[in-house]
Amino acid sequence: MGKYLSYASEKYTRIIASDHNLDFTEIYESLTATEGVIPSNFGAVYIINLIYFLSRREWPIYDKYAHKALKGIYMGVCPSEVYVSGAPDKYNTKEVANMYKEYVWLMENTFEKKNIERKLDRALWVYGHSNKKIEL
Repeated sequence: MGKYLSYASEKYTRIIASDHNLDFTEIYESLTATEGVIPSNFGAVYIINLIYFLSRREWPIYDKYAHKALKGIYMGVCPSEVYVSGAPDKYNTKEVANMYKEYVWLMENTFEKKNIERKLDRALWVYGHSNKKIEL
């Protein structure tokens, strides 16, 4: 795993140095471009969360339950009524990007930004497990 983390850190630094306006798909794709370097137990969510740390919180950390919470808030229903599928295969960049872009869109439309505090992120995780709707 250490080998991949070093690889990802170097790759991310080179990517950002070349173009500061890359979108998530381009960043994710560059970190998964070399099959065999990524540990087998390192899935799409781990890679997204690695991007969170490498980007110094520019890209939000991802969690299925926070996604359910945001979707529930947006739809006006409780999170237990929302379906969010499991993460796609790490090499299916298009599906990973679609899942993550929906999550970021929901965050921006709920909080008017994609970079939320960890305290709020943890609250979303908790609410994402709820079977009761909150009234805002």
